[in-house]
Amino acid sequence: MQTQSAVLMQNPDMCGRYVSPEQAEIERAWAIGRRNHPSFQRRYNTTPDALVPILRAEDDDTLALDAARWGFVPHWWKDGQAPRNTINARVETAADKPMWRTAFQRARCVLPAVGWYEWAQRSGASTGGKPSPKQPWFFAASDGALLAFAGLWSLRPGPDGECTLTVAILTRPADGPMAEVHARMPVLVPATLQAQWLDPGMRDARRLASTVAEQSVTAVTQRPVRRLVNHPQNEGPELIEPLPESGDPAA
Repeated sequence: MQTQSAVLMQNPDMCGRYVSPEQAEIERAWAIGRRNHPSFQRRYNTTPDALVPILRAEDDDTLALDAARWGFVPHWWKDGQAPRNTINARVETAADKPMWRTAFQRARCVLPAVGWYEWAQRSGASTGGKPSPKQPWFFAASDGALLAFAGLWSLRPGPDGECTLTVAILTRPADGPMAEVHARMPVLVPATLQAQWLDPGMRDARRLASTVAEQSVTAVTQRPVRRLVNHPQNEGPELIEPLPESGDPAA
């Protein structure tokens, strides 16, 4: 497996894979009654451009469970080609940048998640100084509860009159042991802050960005997993199982 002398080689941005929960898990965790919600199955290898569950506030302060495409397109976007690199937004700057500013003020959401993946590349004596294949890691809540990624959503009208709901996940600098694997992590909204985060009446975006970054949950567990997750077509609980005793990430 990994050696003490291994040196981490980090990517600057959060990787785009996570485990999304099934509908019943979301309804239990957020005490949402069964209504005309989209139907979601648990997905162990959720990738960009997939339809993912999000929770946002309705006008009567109840929570709406919706399906959004992962990859943010602002409502004012005119180009036929979607913008690039909009699956994530940095919480340090999103409140001020034109791409995200309006959504940060009035279109915030949370994305329910079981956990997420990051990849670390190591080099060291065990590999003769050459980069070894990237090692996937899985991160989840320490108590096994669902996580709430901070998100920004947009409803964009299409040429056919149909509107498309899209979403981005906010990220922040990784903290503690997580930083040894990857430089960034999702902003994890604690239960005590979710009502304020989702409140469309809360328009002080800079203050809210600072608050959610400071109070972001950092108590998570992490473990290396097999490289099965590297292939988007792979699905199933084996993707988040710990490495086998052999230590072979490809097993």
